[in-house]
Formats: sequence, structure tokens, C-alpha cells
Amino acid sequence: MICMKDYSFWTRKLLNQIKAGGHDISSEVERAFLHTPRHLLLGSFYKFVAEGVQRIEYDPKGPKETDLSLIYSDSSFATVVKNGNVLSSTSQPSLMAIMLEALELRNGLKVLEIGTGIGYNAALIYEIVGRNQVTSIDVLPELIEQTGKLLIGAGYTGIKLKAGDGYFGDLENSPYDRIVATVGCPDISPCWVEQLKPSGILLVPLTHSGWQPLVKLRKEDNVISGKVVSYSGFLPIAGTLAEDNVGFFKEIQLPSNKYRKVKLPSQIENAHDAINMWATAFPTAFYFFLSIRDHRTFWSLKPRGYGLHDELRGTLIVEPQSRAMFLCGEESLVDDLRSYYEEWLALGKPEPSRYRIELRPREANARRKRNTLGVIRKYYEEIVSLS
Repeated sequence: MICMKDYSFWTRKLLNQIKAGGHDISSEVERAFLHTPRHLLLGSFYKFVAEGVQRIEYDPKGPKETDLSLIYSDSSFATVVKNGNVLSSTSQPSLMAIMLEALELRNGLKVLEIGTGIGYNAALIYEIVGRNQVTSIDVLPELIEQTGKLLIGAGYTGIKLKAGDGYFGDLENSPYDRIVATVGCPDISPCWVEQLKPSGILLVPLTHSGWQPLVKLRKEDNVISGKVVSYSGFLPIAGTLAEDNVGFFKEIQLPSNKYRKVKLPSQIENAHDAINMWATAFPTAFYFFLSIRDHRTFWSLKPRGYGLHDELRGTLIVEPQSRAMFLCGEESLVDDLRSYYEEWLALGKPEPSRYRIELRPREANARRKRNTLGVIRKYYEEIVSLS
């Protein structure tokens, strides 16, 4: 346990912010946050701003009150930036809390983390499961070296850090009771499944057409199944798993003479008032259905919206904020989107948490099937059904 006597005000402030966001926190997770010094694990960091990232000048040995107020806010920060690209970050603490609860941690469980970052999440897990029970892997050797020093400086000498491709997990110290990925994954690794104990839990931000619902899976009788437990947003995994591009982001510069504004079907327009929205322009429930119904689904960062992209028939994008829809290609894409909405409506507008997800090893020659309820991934076929 790390002594946080001098900074208890700030850890309590962060915990209160997380609770104010409507998150239920167990006593074990609460204690972990109260005893984990986030400021001691940040060597340097960047604040996300509209233009990209802004470096924060910060001295961890002598933090100012303004520094601590920012660090102990419910915010994510970039921690490794090269040539304007964010290579590593530390996640939003409220999302960490959700993930810690989903893992059902207790003292003595052995945990493997894919994606070390600054080590804050590994330290939180350590506070619950105990010394020498946590192994964390990151693809950046220089980050592992820096994080190792910061963790030791903060008093955490019982966390094993390894530099390497997270796809391969950690066979040497397996099997694990829990495996958690803190990076967006287009598939799960067969190595993780092999290294997970029977009845163990695998928690992974599993990419669905560019979006990362947080999926909690259990290994029972060699069947990997579970459900969506929350929404998430992580940097994509690097290494072997990154080779499979399941779903995608697409930037469409509008206005453009290639795209024409078309009428948004009234039922879809009305849906944007009723369904759960993310970032004021993301219908999570409908979009999840689209992502498992049609592999052409994508969501756009600029403009912020979602749609269908067909290499032969064109591109359709819905921009909920402006209640507009733009088309480059065939009108039949509008009919497809309307049809999918009517299917989703007939099912009762299910939220992502209502589906049962099963991941089955796929055959080497299997191909992605169009218009199936599920996703053909590189190593696994995702079968989705309503529970």
C-alpha cells in the first residue's frame, strides 16, 4: 500500500468526480484510487485540445496545485507523442473504474494487462490483487523503461513489466485469472485465450466498425462468450493484431461536389432524439446493430457521423448534428440504411448490452460474410444474438 497522506485531498477529489458521474464503485476499487498516486506516474504529459495535443510543463518532484488539479481530474492525457502522433496515453479514470469493476478483482488473482501506458492502471490493479500478481506488456521498450522507474519511485516494486508484442501475451507466467487490454483490438489473440484460466475473464475494447465497445468475455468449457459492458475509446493496438483492419474511420471533406445532400428518412431522423448519443453525434445502440449487420459500416471523425461505404456502390454518411445525410453513389444505400433501421426497430431498439457475444475460432479460409449478424475477424468469428 502506498502512503498518500500528503495528497489524499486530490485522490478524494478524483474519486468524488468519478462517483458524481453516476458510477457505482466497490470498496476495493475506491481504496485503490485513494492509495494510487497518479501524479507520481506522470513524467510528462499532454492535454487533448481541439488542435491536437498541448504539452503540460510539469515537475513531478514539485507539483503545483494547478498541476494536481488537472492530473486528479477525470481526464485522459497523451503521454508519448512523436511527430504529432499520439503513441501512448493514460485513460480517463472513470473508464478505468468501470473496467476494474468488470474484472471482478480480489486479492490473490493473477492479472495480465496488455498496454502499460504510465502504469497507473497496473498500480490500481496491484492495490486490489496484491504484490507480484500483475504483469503488464507494452510494445514500446522506452516506455516500459520509463514506467518501470516511475512505478518503483512511487513504491510499486511488485509489478512485472515486459516490452513486446501484446498479441503473444505472457506464456512464462500464465495461466492468468484475468486478462485486460487497454488498447483497441480488432480481434482477440488466441494466445490470450490459451493463457486464461477456465472461468477466467477477458476484458477487451473490441473494435466494431471503428467503435470500441468494451466486451467482457468468460472462458467456460473452451467457449469464449460474454457481452458489452460499457463504451470505451483507446489507441489502437500495435503489433500482430493491428494487421487486421476490421471496420474503419473515414474522413470525408464536406461540402464537396462529389457528395450531394439527400433527405434523411424521417424515422432515422426521429431516432436521433430518442437513442443514446455519444459525443452529441453518435447513436450507439443503432450503430452497434449496423456494425454487426453490415461490414460496410463506418463512422467518420470529420464530419462526425456514421454511414455505409461500398467500394462499388459509393458512400453514404449521416451527420446527426446537422440532421443531414450526404451521398456519393447509388440511392440504394439510403434504402439499405432505412431497412436496417426498421430491423433494429422491430427488435425493440436493443442496447449493445442486450446481445450475447460468442467468439469461435474461425477456419483459415473463412471469408467475411455480408449482411450477417456478427463479424468475421482474423482469428475468430464473432456470433451475436439477442439474449
